[in-house]
Amino acid sequence: MSCYPKLNGKTMIMGVGAPRAGTSWLFQFLRTYDEIACSPIKEVHYFDTRYVPHLSGDWNRDFELATAEALLAKPHSVHGGKSRLRRIKAYREALIDRVRMDYCPEGYLDHFDRLCGSDQKYLCEITPAYMMLQADHFRKVEALFSAHDIKLKIIFLMRDPASRHWSQLKYQQARGKIEDARAELEKSFESSVLYERTRYDKTITELEKAFPANMLFYGFYENLFSSETVAAIQKFLGLPAKPASFDQVINRSVKTKSIDENSFGRLRDHYAEVYDFCQSRFGDRLPEEWRD
Repeated sequence: MSCYPKLNGKTMIMGVGAPRAGTSWLFQFLRTYDEIACSPIKEVHYFDTRYVPHLSGDWNRDFELATAEALLAKPHSVHGGKSRLRRIKAYREALIDRVRMDYCPEGYLDHFDRLCGSDQKYLCEITPAYMMLQADHFRKVEALFSAHDIKLKIIFLMRDPASRHWSQLKYQQARGKIEDARAELEKSFESSVLYERTRYDKTITELEKAFPANMLFYGFYENLFSSETVAAIQKFLGLPAKPASFDQVINRSVKTKSIDENSFGRLRDHYAEVYDFCQSRFGDRLPEEWRD
C-alpha cells in the first residue's frame, strides 16, 4: 500500500531537457495552472545526482549552500509585500526538502506530498539534466511513481544543436561563469557536459527503451512559442485549454556578437549524428532552422 495516499492517482509532469530549449518558459506557464503542484525549485536535480553524479555537477553542494544562504537572508518587504514573503518562505522550505533528499530515500515524494493540495491532479518539475539518464534509470523513475499509483508524463524539448551550444555559452557568460562566450568557443568543443546535453539522439533512444509513445512528448524550441504547440502540450497532458503569454523572456542570454558562419558550421559538424538522427526520426516535423 502506498504511504502517499494524497498522491495516488496524480500525474507527474517531468521535463527532462534540453537546456536552453525553452524549459524555463514552459515551467512558468505550467505554474499558472491551479491543477498543478509545481516545485518552487524548477530543477530539483534529484534523479541525475542519484544515477549519473559524474555528469550532474555539484548540485548537492549548491543546494546546501543555497539553503544556508536562504535561511540566513533577511527578506525585505518591497514590491509584492506578503506575496513576496510567501514565495520566499516556499522557496526556503523547498530547499530544505531538497537537501533532505540526499539523506532520506523518501525525501523526493515527501516534497511533493507536502506541496500537493487535495484538488490538484498534477505534480511538476523540469530538470534538463535528466536527459543524461539511461533507460534503466528511467525505468527506476517510473517504478518509483507507479509504486504509489502516480502516472508519469515526460516532456523533452530540443533546440537546434549548434544554436543550443552557443546559447549555453552566452548563458554561462551572463551568469559570470565564463568571461567571454566567443573566446570560450574553441575550448567548448572539448566539453563533455555541453556535448552530452546536446545528444538528443541518445536521450530519445533511452527514453523509448523505457517508455511507450503515449508517455512521451517531443517539442522544439523553434516552434514552442505558438498556440499550436501549447495546445499540443495541453492535449498530451490532459490540461484544459488556456492561452499562454509569449512575451516574457526567461533566463535571457547576454547580448554578444554572433559567431561567424565558419564556427557555426563547425558546431553543426560537431553534432552531425544528432542532426542526422533527428532528421530521420522527425522528418517534416523538424523545424526549418535545423536544416542546412
